[in-house]
Amino acid sequence: MGRFGRANGAALKHGGSSDVQIVRRSTVERRRLLRQIGLRQDDLESVGRALLVNWSRAAAALHLMDEYAERKGWLDEDGSPRGFARLYVSMLNAERLALKALGDHLRARDPHLAGLDALILEGKSIREQSESNGG
Repeated sequence: MGRFGRANGAALKHGGSSDVQIVRRSTVERRRLLRQIGLRQDDLESVGRALLVNWSRAAAALHLMDEYAERKGWLDEDGSPRGFARLYVSMLNAERLALKALGDHLRARDPHLAGLDALILEGKSIREQSESNGG
């Protein structure tokens, strides 16, 4: 069984629970965030790297589910939310909390790190817009 209670060979449609897909995508998310805030992974101590990995895995799962929703929609043929919708809401909260923890850690280390504050506000705005559009 895989980390999320599925057989390792079982393909998941949305990818939000697939360790392989999440690991690949989390690398992209990690690099993007570090580039946007002007840091390198080597600039972080072990706690910062762990917080970054935690956030990037949640962001990767959300990205994979967003891609799936783009292809298939949020609702099935009967108009009911697809199975991943509950996981999506949980993952949104996990990503938000992980980014807050990372931001708090980075600000404690460097109070002048304004780039992360801008990203947090941008993420909040995107989530609020998505929620108001029914997504």
